Amino acid sequence: FRSDWKLVVTNNGNVDLKDVRVFDTAPEGVEFISSENVDGAQSVVTQAQFDATIALLKVGEVKEFVIKSKVVSGTGEEITNTACVDAEEITGTPDDCD
Repeated sequence: FRSDWKLVVTNNGNVDLKDVRVFDTAPEGVEFISSENVDGAQSVVTQAQFDATIALLKVGEVKEFVIKSKVVSGTGEEITNTACVDAEEITGTPDDCD
């Protein structure tokens, strides 16, 4: 079974953010396949991990990443996926996971 995960990163703050890292570990029973390029970002996808860096995320700007994946094992239950974002200008490591 193939599935797409959409990660939406929005700068809701009042300062531009540089080198924003977006990362996601594949949930158990899921393998990541690929991700399309996003303007202003560099990304690497392996079966187990998605890792992207947004060079500049301006105030109010939104970047959307779509990770193509496949379910390789499971019980038919709902799968929860948690991705995180981290920027040097914001305290906390990572800044937010959802």
